Amino acid sequence: MKGFPFLIVALFALAMTGCLNTGESSHSEGISPSSGVELPPAPTGASGGPAPEIVGEEIKELPFEEAGIGFTGPPKKEYLAFYTPGEMAPHIGQKDLFREIDFTREMVLACFMGEQSSGGYMCRITSLEEGDESITAYVELTEPAPGDLVAQMLTSPWSAVAVKRSEKKIQWIEVRAER
Repeated sequence: MKGFPFLIVALFALAMTGCLNTGESSHSEGISPSSGVELPPAPTGASGGPAPEIVGEEIKELPFEEAGIGFTGPPKKEYLAFYTPGEMAPHIGQKDLFREIDFTREMVLACFMGEQSSGGYMCRITSLEEGDESITAYVELTEPAPGDLVAQMLTSPWSAVAVKRSEKKIQWIEVRAER
């Protein structure tokens, strides 16, 4: 009887964290984990986002370097590639970046989240994949959870990366940050 209160607390903790199998399934189409049917894993790209559906094309990770981050970007949500300092100037100043960009060898990819009503928002390019005809940029978007303590001020989060220069088409895929 001495261990009984501990057992009750342990079972309650397991139930609250979802570790007990209640027989409910998170799968759609009526397939439960106990039905014996194995579901194939969903295809994913970098950062857990959906995999690009490109048939017959070799896709490889593209290395990049964080180039800048800030909270005073343009008021409109957009994803842009900059090939010259002149293209970048209306959006990001060279002084806002972590280092000088050599636009003869590099380009800057930037995500702008647009004007937000408070702090707690962030966007970030988490990975790049290069195919034969395009580059896919995965952008992670973070929003504050209900009840989070955040700065009560307008923000316009942005993030930029430097990557080798390419004239390939840029595809952008948004990935919501898990909380």
